[in-house]
Amino acid sequence: MEWNSSKPKDKERRVPRPIVLEVQINGPPARALLDSGSHGDFVSTILVDQLRLKKSRLAKPIGPQMAVSGSKCSINWCANAQFQYQGIDEPRTFNVMNIESYDLILGTPFLFQFKVTFGLHLPNVLIGSKNHYHYKGVQ
Repeated sequence: MEWNSSKPKDKERRVPRPIVLEVQINGPPARALLDSGSHGDFVSTILVDQLRLKKSRLAKPIGPQMAVSGSKCSINWCANAQFQYQGIDEPRTFNVMNIESYDLILGTPFLFQFKVTFGLHLPNVLIGSKNHYHYKGVQ
């Protein structure tokens, strides 16, 4: 079986669909993948350009840790945007990265800060808090 952008190319194999939310970024809708394996929240370079989001250069580039080895990339920018979803309405900072198939990846910072629970069997998402929880993460 081959995989491309986390999509199976083997038509015989059945896999559950990921949870993709429709959120608003500075007003317009955007597709956001919920990813409990991601240690960051990311926005695609395409969405940054389309919405003309304000970017800031990171003091030190971030090398994303991926489950697969071989591909090299670094994150050099972050972008700020007004994020809205199910009563959440606040400015958020995202790392800017080339993302295929989605506009955003919402990782463990988002999931933790808003006390999100979700399930894949009978897909569901529960936002536990509309106000983000401040935390001190590990470095």
